[in-house]
Amino acid sequence: MVDTFRKKFGNRVKVLRKVKGITQETLAEMLNISTISIANIETGRCAIGFSKLPVLAKSLDVEIYQLFSDIENPDSSNVKGHIVTLLDIANIKQLNVIKTVIQEIIKL
Repeated sequence: MVDTFRKKFGNRVKVLRKVKGITQETLAEMLNISTISIANIETGRCAIGFSKLPVLAKSLDVEIYQLFSDIENPDSSNVKGHIVTLLDIANIKQLNVIKTVIQEIIKL
């Protein structure tokens, strides 16, 4: 059975990787591990070694603590905090798209 914490952590890695716009293959190369290992981490089937956390964080352009943000309570009311974390790692093109989407939503 997949450990709940590992599954939540893996999902967090997957979200951050997709926000950054990199593939599992690219992330695997950055971490010097196999693509299968990345897939297993993202699904919670295995954990990443502590020694890889700094490289993982740097590869995803986040601080190490951000890898663990909202893992224990992802359904919490800290939606704004989660959005801010995602905004912190977005590039200017992504931020402009987000701005447009938010403006359209607020018009509703």
